[in-house]
Amino acid sequence: MNRLLAVLGTGVVAAVGAHAIAFTLTGALWAVTGWRAAQYLATPFAILAFAAVNLGLVAAVLTPKVPMRVVLPLWVAQAYVGLGAMPFGLLMLIHRGYILVPGLLLCVAVALSALLVRRLPHSQGFAIDEAFVAERAGFSPLRTAGLLLALGVAIPSGVAGYLAGSAAWSVSYATGGYAGITTEGFVVRARTFTRPDTTVTLQGMMHIGEARAYEDLYASFGAQPNTVVLTEGVTDDEDRLGRGGVGYARMAGRLGLEQQHEIEGDGFVVRNADVDVAQFSEETLEMLRMSFAIWGSDDPVAAWLSYSAKYATADPETLYRPLYEDVLLARNDALLAAIEAAEPEFAHIIAPWGAAHLPGVGASLEERGYVPGEWSERLLWSWGTVFRR
Repeated sequence: MNRLLAVLGTGVVAAVGAHAIAFTLTGALWAVTGWRAAQYLATPFAILAFAAVNLGLVAAVLTPKVPMRVVLPLWVAQAYVGLGAMPFGLLMLIHRGYILVPGLLLCVAVALSALLVRRLPHSQGFAIDEAFVAERAGFSPLRTAGLLLALGVAIPSGVAGYLAGSAAWSVSYATGGYAGITTEGFVVRARTFTRPDTTVTLQGMMHIGEARAYEDLYASFGAQPNTVVLTEGVTDDEDRLGRGGVGYARMAGRLGLEQQHEIEGDGFVVRNADVDVAQFSEETLEMLRMSFAIWGSDDPVAAWLSYSAKYATADPETLYRPLYEDVLLARNDALLAAIEAAEPEFAHIIAPWGAAHLPGVGASLEERGYVPGEWSERLLWSWGTVFRR
């Protein structure tokens, strides 16, 4: 048994080490060649490492003969990569070279565990020696119960904290701070840009929220005279998307929220500053059809899995480039053109748009001589509303 446990402890380090090397090499191949399917060459190593670290963790809980300090860093590193290695999973959409970072982090974890093994008594290089295992205590019910209690609290808390932190970082990064996740709920932020004769307010938005939040926000638009509100809202006059166009009502209903209300002028002028989907490429239209099919599906999980399987081997840079150019850049240009057209006529211009658009629009305004001002923030929906649904 001692020999088996020594082999298991060493095997955990070796299995995760093999996965770290395979993950890094296949990631490098993808980064250089754009062949995303290269990632799947590392899948057998990932499965082996997953099995090894979990078996090793069980053994380390049951007996100190398998050193917890060797196994736990590897388990955490493997779990991190398995959960998507955020924020690098998101950054891969910007450049596939970020795939190298999780592999390198795995390598660091393996190096740390290997050094810990080397410092163990009776060590034979980077292998756990049977003599070390033999002199260690065996199963202790009290120790095992304590470890199970500690891990039972630490692991779920750590995973929840990791997912929450990743989501908060991702939203803030993707929107340049115009939207965020806080302990209260989902917030949207606004920033004012000024020139001598004109003030432009970029108001981050999301298409689902609480009815009262939308009402309060829209009421604030009429606070200043001579104001125009340039609304977001892609049209689909030719029904290119099918199913009657776009909509978020079903998705909002599942969360106990409402689809963003239409903005009606009350002390201000309202103009649509968006584009029609007829301007989009067929690749973008297909992606949008798929997205709305997921949101409107009776089984969103199954629909998402079908979507993922279809695009699993696609290169993100190639896959999302048309979407980025059509849905983001082209619409940003439309908003900037609408702002320029409104400048001679209105002293105050408000653009309540999807938060991901506004970092680029703000940068363009600064290039045109606008001076950025202070931020303001408001709660769009609270966790209490979502969890009470």
